[in-house]
Amino acid sequence: MTIIAVLDIGSTSTKGLLIDGNGIVIATESAAYATSSPQPTWMEQNPDDWWKATVRLLRSLSAHALPDAIGLTGSMQNLIALDRSGRPVRPAILYSDTRAAPEEDPSDAVAAIVGNRLDPFMPIAKISWLRRHEPEVFHQTGLVLSCAKDYISLRLTGIPACDATAATTVGLMDLARRTWSAALLERFDLAESLFPPIIDADAVIGGITPAAAAEVGLPVGIPVVNGCGDAGSTSIGAGADTPGDAVVYLGTSGWIAVNGGNYDPGRPSGVYTLAHPTTSGVIDIASLLTAGDAVAWIRDLLRRRSDGAAWPDADIAAELERTAPDGTAVPLFLPYLGGERSPFVDTAVRGAFLGLDRHTTPPALIQSVLEGVAFAIRHNMESLPDGTPEATEIGVMRLVGGGAASTVWPQIIADTCNRSIDVVDTPVGATAFGACRLAAAALGIADPFRSRAPITARFAPSPKRREAANRRYEAFLKATSCARAIAPLLR
Repeated sequence: MTIIAVLDIGSTSTKGLLIDGNGIVIATESAAYATSSPQPTWMEQNPDDWWKATVRLLRSLSAHALPDAIGLTGSMQNLIALDRSGRPVRPAILYSDTRAAPEEDPSDAVAAIVGNRLDPFMPIAKISWLRRHEPEVFHQTGLVLSCAKDYISLRLTGIPACDATAATTVGLMDLARRTWSAALLERFDLAESLFPPIIDADAVIGGITPAAAAEVGLPVGIPVVNGCGDAGSTSIGAGADTPGDAVVYLGTSGWIAVNGGNYDPGRPSGVYTLAHPTTSGVIDIASLLTAGDAVAWIRDLLRRRSDGAAWPDADIAAELERTAPDGTAVPLFLPYLGGERSPFVDTAVRGAFLGLDRHTTPPALIQSVLEGVAFAIRHNMESLPDGTPEATEIGVMRLVGGGAASTVWPQIIADTCNRSIDVVDTPVGATAFGACRLAAAALGIADPFRSRAPITARFAPSPKRREAANRRYEAFLKATSCARAIAPLLR
C-alpha cells in the first residue's frame, strides 16, 4: 500500500503526517519555530527553521514507515528572498507583515491581469519595499518564492517550482492564463527568471537529492509532489469539490473560502480570488487576520482561576445558558488585534470591547471574543459573490482548523451566520489531507479519502438567537466603522 508523508509548513509550526492509501493517519508530528518582529508590524521567520523542522519530522515519521512520496502545502504571500544558490539572503517576510503598506498600487490595470487589487500583503509590495529599503539584499536576490512549501521542495529536490494558487497571491500572475505576466514584470522592472516556474499542483517536481536524502534520512529519489498553498489545500482536504461549496478555516488567522467555479474577469468581487489548484476555475476567499489568535489571547489573559487553568468550553457553555436570548449580558468584541485584511484592508484598526460592566464575567468575555470572530466571518461571507444571508449559492459551510474542536464555537458561528455548520472529520488535518489527495493524483493512485465520511457533526442555527444575532451584528458593523475612524487618533 502506498504511504504518503505530508508536510504542512504553517505560520507557527510545521505539521507532518504519514497517511496510507486508505486515508488512515499512521503518525503525526509537529515542530514549532519562532517568529520575530524587529519593528512594529514586521513579521519574519528564518526559512532554515522550516528546513530544520522538515528534517526532524521526516526522520521521525520514517521511523514508523518509509513514505513512497512527499506531499506539500504551506502558508502563502510570504517574501522568501534567496541567492542564486538557493540560500536565504534575509529572513522571510511573512504574509501578515504590513511594512509594505506605502508600496501598494490600487490601479485597475494591474487588477485586471492579477484578478485582485494589489495590497500591502502581496509579495510584489514586499519586493518593492525590499528594493527601496534594502537595495544590497535585493541585488543579492536570485530567486523569489512566496509559499513556504516551495522553499522545502527546493531543498528536497534542488528544483524551483510553485503552484498557481500560491502564485495568484504574488501580484504578478496573469490569472486567466496562469503564467507570470510579461506586462507586469516590465511594469515593476523584474526579470521572469527571478520567479520559479508555475506547474500543476498535482505534478511531481522531482526526486529527493542525495544531499537532502542524507539530511532527512530517506532514500534518494523519493518523489516530491508540488502541492499548493494552504487555502487551496484546505478546500480540497475539506471536500469542497463542487462550485458553491464553502469552507471556514479557524486557525491562528482565519478565512472563508468558496469554490467559485469558472473564472469570470468581469464579475464583481470584494474579496480575494485564487486560482483553483486542480481546475481552471477559482476559489473566492476572504481572510481574517485574527481568529483563533484572539481566543488564545483572551484565554491567556484570563488564566486566573484558583487552579491556574484556562477557562474551558464547559464554562462558556454554562455562560451561554445563563445569557438572555437577546445577548444583552455579553459585551461586543471587535477582533482586530493586528489590523484587518478582508473585507477591508486596514492595518491601523484595532480591537475593542464594548458594553462592559461590573457584572461581566470571564466566560462572558471569552464568549464575546468567539462571537466577535463569528461576526467577522459573517462580514466576510457577505462580501463574497452572492454571499448575503438571503442567497442560496452558499448553503452549508464546512468548518476546519483548530477552532473546529471547540464544543461551542461552531454553534455560535451557525447562529451568527444563519447557516448550518458542518465540522469535518479531523478538522485540524484538512490542509494536510488536501496535500495528500494531490500527491495521490500525482502518483496515479486512488483518492485515499474516497471512503471516509467527511462530516462528523452538524450545527444548525438556533431560531431563538437569530434575531439577537442580527441586531448585534448590525452593532458590530457600526462599531467597526467607528474603530476605523478613530484608529489614526490612537497612533
